[in-house]
This record gives sequence, C-alpha cells and structure tokens, in this order.
Amino acid sequence: MIRTLFTCVLLVAGVAHADVPDLRRLFPFERTVDVAQPGVVRLALPAEVLRATRPDLSDVRLFDADGREVPFLIDTGEPRGERVERRLEPTVLDARREQIERADAPPLYRETYVLAAPPDDAPAWELLFDVEQAEFLRRLTVEAVDADGSRRPLLKDDAIFRLRKPLSAKLRVALPLRGAAPWPSRIAVTLEGEDGQYLRPRLALQSTRDLAANPPVAVELEPISVETRDGRSVIELARPGGLVPDALRLDSRTAAFSRDVTVWDEQPGQPATQIGAATLVRLRGATGEREREVALRAARGDRLRLEITDGDSPALVNPRVIALVRQPVLVFAADASGAFTLRYGGGRAHAPRYDLAALRPRPNTPLDAARAALVAPADPPAAPATLGPQGDNPAYDGAPALGFALRPGAALDARAWALRRRLAVPQSPDGLTRLRLAPEDAAAARPDLADLRIVDAQGQQWPYLLQRDAGRFWQELEVDRPRRDGRRSTVALRLPVAPLTIDQLALESDATFVDRPFRLRGKAPDETEVVLADGRLTLRAERPQPLTIAFAPQRLSELTLEIDDGDEAPLAWRAARARSVAAELFLVAPAGAYSLLVGAADAEPPTYDIERVRDVVFAVRGGTAAVGALEANPVHTLGISARGGWATLLPRLLLWAALIAAVLVLGVVTLRTVRR
Repeated sequence: MIRTLFTCVLLVAGVAHADVPDLRRLFPFERTVDVAQPGVVRLALPAEVLRATRPDLSDVRLFDADGREVPFLIDTGEPRGERVERRLEPTVLDARREQIERADAPPLYRETYVLAAPPDDAPAWELLFDVEQAEFLRRLTVEAVDADGSRRPLLKDDAIFRLRKPLSAKLRVALPLRGAAPWPSRIAVTLEGEDGQYLRPRLALQSTRDLAANPPVAVELEPISVETRDGRSVIELARPGGLVPDALRLDSRTAAFSRDVTVWDEQPGQPATQIGAATLVRLRGATGEREREVALRAARGDRLRLEITDGDSPALVNPRVIALVRQPVLVFAADASGAFTLRYGGGRAHAPRYDLAALRPRPNTPLDAARAALVAPADPPAAPATLGPQGDNPAYDGAPALGFALRPGAALDARAWALRRRLAVPQSPDGLTRLRLAPEDAAAARPDLADLRIVDAQGQQWPYLLQRDAGRFWQELEVDRPRRDGRRSTVALRLPVAPLTIDQLALESDATFVDRPFRLRGKAPDETEVVLADGRLTLRAERPQPLTIAFAPQRLSELTLEIDDGDEAPLAWRAARARSVAAELFLVAPAGAYSLLVGAADAEPPTYDIERVRDVVFAVRGGTAAVGALEANPVHTLGISARGGWATLLPRLLLWAALIAAVLVLGVVTLRTVRR
C-alpha cells in the first residue's frame, strides 16, 4: 500500500531517488547531528521525530556536510517481552513459621525463608512464588543477609496476592540486588497474612534481561473523545504515524482498580481490528506500572480505541493513556567528526536499501550469544552524537501527496438534489479531508448512499471515497408508554432521525429484576416489517445495568418492542438508546468552500478514478472538514433529473398533456351526447 503511494508521488513530482538535491525536497523537517569523533555512531530518534514519520521510518535520511546521502542501519530493538531467562531453584537454608496473637486484630501468620543468594553474574533477578491457594494476600519483606549475619532491607511494604474480585494476581517481585552493594550471601523472605493459614509457597529465582537494547519511549496519546455509559468507557485516541506502540499504559487518579481493557486499531477504509486485551490492575503499594500495561500487535490506523469495562464501578478519574514505543536507534559510520543533517517526515520516500541492513540479525533466528550481545548489550556505550532542535527544511517541496488527483470532475446540475450542507475544507498538506456523515445526511440519502455529491461554487464535482462502517454512536430514543394487550405489552421506540442504520438497543428501567420473553421488530423505509431479535430480557438485582439487544445492522424507520408480561405489570422504561452505524467520506480537494448534496433518488452511483487507488488515498492522513447545517437546496427544482436535466420531466409533461387532452375530448363528447 505504502509502496504504491510513494510510487505515485515520485512519478508526479518527477523525483529521482539517486539525485540528492531532488531527494532533499521530500522531507519537511531537518535537524543537525553533531558527531564528536569518527567511528560507529548510535543516534536515538526521539518521540518528536517518530511523530512526524512513517511507521517503518522509510521517510528518514541522513546527509553529510557535503550533501551526500549517508547509509545507515535502523536498530529497532526486539519486541517487549522477548527475554533471555535463567531459572534457579534456590537452596532454602532456614525456614520458620509463627502465629502471633493480637488483642484487637486476627492472629498474624508469619513465615520466613532464608535462601542462598543467586550469583552476581546476571544483571537482574526476580523472586517467583508458586502458590496453591486460590485467593490470598500477603505482606512481603525481603532483606539482604551479609556474611556477618547483619541484615539490610531490599523490599519493604511490598505484597504478593491472588484475588477473585477483582480478578488479579501478583506472584513475582524484582530483587534490587545490584543497588544493595555489597552482593549478599543470603536473602531473607518474610510473608505475613491474616487469613488463618500459612502460604507455604514454592520459591524460584529467575534472571530476566530484556532483549530490547533501546529503552522504550513513553508518549502520552491525545484523546479525541471520551464516552462513558452502560458500564463501559470508550476512549478514542489519535496515533501519530511513526508511533507504533508495543504496549499502552493506563494512568488515572483512581487509587485502586481492576478493569478489563480492549484496544482496537481504526484504519481508514478497513473495519476496526482488535490488537490487544488485558486486565489492568492498580493497588497502591502492591502493583507497579507493568500491571497497568496491555501488550499490542502492530497498529496501522491513525486512531486507537480503548474500551474499558467499568461494570458497576465509577469511571476512572482523569484517565491518561501512555504509548510505550521501542525507541529506534540510527546506526551509521562517521568517517570524521563534524555536522551531519537528519531530514525526515512527509511520507514521500520509499524505504532505502542500504547494504548495512545485512548486518542486522534476522528475526526469528535462534538466539545465540553474539546476537544477544548485539540486540541487548549489557552496557551500551553512549552515542557520540548530539541531535539538534527541529527546524523546517528550506528545500522541501510542499506539493500535496495526492496532487495527481486534485482536479475537479464533471459539472453537476445541483437542481436535482433536494438538500445540501455547506463544507469548509481546511488546508491539508496532502489534499485529503475526512467528513463523517451525520444521521440526518444518511437519512436523507438513498440506502446505498449513491446520491452523495460534493461540489464547489462552480458546480463541479470533487472525488471522494466512501467508508460505510466508519464508526458507531449512540442515539437517544423517545419511548412511548407501553400498550397492554392481554398478557403482552408493546412499546414504540421513536428514532431521532428516520431512517437510521442501527445494530444495538440499550434500555434502562427502574425494575431491579426482570426475566421475560421479548421480540424486537423493525420497519424498513419501504414499510417491510422485520424481526430483529427475540429471546428473554434478563436483569438481576445484584447487578443492575442497562438491558442490551444486539442484532445485524438494519436501516429502519420504526422500532417496536413486544414483551410477554404474563401477570406482571408492563415495564416502564426511563431511557432508551440505539447504536447507529456512521459512514465517512474521504474527500480529495484543495482548501475552500464546498457543498455536500443529498437527496436525488434517481442519481447513479458516482465513479471516480481514485477508486482504483483506494490504498493510496487511505494511506494519507488528512484534516477534518467543518460542516454547516443540513438545509434545503435553494436551487432545487421538482422534475429535474440527476441523470439528465429535464430528461425525465419532458415525458411527464407529455403524459399529463395527453391526459388533459383526453379529458377535454371526453368532456366535449359527453356534452354533445347530453344535448342530443
């Protein structure tokens, strides 16, 4: 997809990769790189560079003082979680258990284990607990025991636990042995609990070393929207192009929580894809940052959607989402000290093919000592280079990436369209603008949305691509009073705009216990009645929440809920919501004033050249159009056809003229007959 985009851009711009002056025109930003001494240089790319570049860093180049391109290797490190491990069964030198009676509290069960310290030939050690109990909580203290018997604290007021509600666990702790010099000969582990039993864990020591030699960059993602309803919080986040996080960390002012979190990747032109899920836990003094992180697969879209299951708990206070990104390191050979120039951004260059890439260890190959030393050096040297502040590249050619498609289409007779909405298209670096259709637009349009057109002030069409399933939004419904008919009640649910494409219904009632058969019916715009769902409405008193009914997306003008009440009174609903499916337009047009035309029943589906390069268009990041109110089209004329001006009106006029002439002739014949 990206290769196709770059090919189109380079062909239009007439840029040859081998020509250095032309190559410099592709990158909008630049920074100086001061190299202190000749040799191999490792230059870590900061978050500001990653925000402006492609995910694969294909739009990054390095130039020397004479303007020549400098080959480099990008070391992205290994994915988080891939580790070099060494596991030991520790020697238990002493074990003690005691029950301490207390006057105003339950007895305290304390158990202490003295272990032989692990060897000091590993960078870090963790202490692991294997426990049979299904649920427990223990206060944990770890001390270093020196050769003379003296003790020094390593961990104080820590904890291990396994909980059912909320479902969470912590069964390992990191031992800060290197910071507790000298290296101890023994370690003492003490567990204290109040649940009337000893824990009796099986202990293990594990050396863990991250293969990611490059430390992760923590970047807070900007929220686009935050919505909380029906026991769920949804946070939509903007993802800059070069930030491909390995994980997301959830921060909040809420002191303690355990929430199921799902992360979705929203890519233009594609349905949302789930790329991560986990239960995130925060207990102050007992959990760290790792327990609040969810690992992700590679994201491709420009937005991420975070769904948090709150249940009956209040929503998290001031949630913040931090992206953890492996910091790429640019490795190159400097023949001499001096100034280099890093140019990047724009998304207009294809990935370079330097011979240095052959030095990078291949992925998924067996991990030998040499590869481990390269990708995870124990003591990486400081890079002998300094990166300067970001500035604009004066040689940058700012022509839009979609310049090949920035041309108007055929002229349009706007009189055939009944409604219009004014649009203000902002300046976009690549000529792309996103427009999400409002429910009113979709309701006024044909079911296939084939009558949507975007025109300028001269009446010329501008090409766009349509994504029908771009997002889902909740719409409030009006609820009529239930009508009782024997043992059954019927409730009419009025849509705010009709027709509307919906796929889910949420109902709220003051009842604390409900278990009744139901049937949900809908009426299509052509008056066809369909059964959307049937089954049982179930609500339990111990977990009050809105009742939800899901079904396949349908374009509906009416909703009716039938409930078999038996001898119970009909249910009273205090609120109802429908989840609507929204479409989005991707407009290729320069900045300016335009109009969205809607409502021409005989319009043919539009065909634009950009349909053949959908991947190219969706690969470009665009702005968002400012929209006005949906209003009557002031030039709309009844009888005008979207297919050909007066082409359909003329046959109608001839037909009416023939009918009127026939009526007149019959009238004259009738009068003559009466007179005779």
